Amino acid sequence: MAVVAEHALSFAAVQEILNTYGNKVKFIKTENNTISLNQKVDGLPYLDTSDIEGETFDGYDFIKVKSWDPYYRKEYTSLIRVHDIRTFVIAENENDVLDAFRC
Repeated sequence: MAVVAEHALSFAAVQEILNTYGNKVKFIKTENNTISLNQKVDGLPYLDTSDIEGETFDGYDFIKVKSWDPYYRKEYTSLIRVHDIRTFVIAENENDVLDAFRC
């Protein structure tokens, strides 16, 4: 089993953030990924906080999330290492829609 640094983010911590802020969580960001949550835009696939699942492989926590390829119009699954998460964008109002590139 891999050794996890004392202050590394765990899926338990991610789940606690999602539980605390609920539908106010709009984005989970890494340096290479942005996961949009709780933002209903007509014609686009929609994820909410309950769609985020956790999996562990050899001591490393991942979030498992459905993703969408707009070119081929196919759904796929992304496994994103929890340790790579840098930012949770949390709206003041859960009904707000925010722009991922400006947050």
